[in-house]
Amino acid sequence: MSKFVLSLLLAAVLSGTAQAAPPQRVISTNLCADQLVLGLLPRDRIAAVSPLAADPSLSAAASTARGLPVVMPSAEDVIRHRPDLVVAGSFRERKAAEIVARQGIAVHRLPAPDSLAATHAMIRALAARLEVPEAGDAMIADLTRQLADAQASGGMGRTALVWRPNGYTSGPQSISGEILAAVGFRNLAGDLGVSRSGTLSVEAVLAAKPDVLVLDEHMNQATSRAQALVVHPALAALAAERRRVPTAAWICAGPSLADAARALAAS
Repeated sequence: MSKFVLSLLLAAVLSGTAQAAPPQRVISTNLCADQLVLGLLPRDRIAAVSPLAADPSLSAAASTARGLPVVMPSAEDVIRHRPDLVVAGSFRERKAAEIVARQGIAVHRLPAPDSLAATHAMIRALAARLEVPEAGDAMIADLTRQLADAQASGGMGRTALVWRPNGYTSGPQSISGEILAAVGFRNLAGDLGVSRSGTLSVEAVLAAKPDVLVLDEHMNQATSRAQALVVHPALAALAAERRRVPTAAWICAGPSLADAARALAAS
């Protein structure tokens, strides 16, 4: 075999190796992507995170994100950070992600999981793309263990309703609903015709008489018309216990769901 042919083969092998190398400059462009990337990768492989990553009221990974470069959710800013992989959501960043991909930059789009099983699948897929499958397995195992621990001291059959701005609630066939069930609560939203997500009136909540009203921690102030419904004066007549879950714990599907379970299980 000639030296020329050997050199071509060697170049092909080296090229294939370079293409297969794990991404070393990863950017996450939304809050939920941030938390997964921060939980799966060492800091030296993270080129930038979204502006919300270090906000403790919304991000369960705020302390880990602190000090990392911040990228705005625009194609121009993402490209400026020279990433070799962008982890983006499925909706708001769609246009920017399409522009980035046309520049030859790899983009991994996260789904919007609607169950714990779908959350596990999302984590496995991202961990595989980042070439850290063991970290993904560990994240799932830790979440599963912590949910089991919370179940041991959970709701013991008491009824509950999730009550959010604009009257939004979560039914049994939602991640929030699964977390409620995991700690032993019976979700009354299903009895009121809400299987996944929907809205309830103040009158419906009063008539349902839940044992526990579940509130997002930072959304129980009347700072907007939507949030004013959460603290409607009529609800003062409801004898239900108020149990507050940190918004950062379940605003995203991921490892922080264990924090939501612990908050719900706390007496």
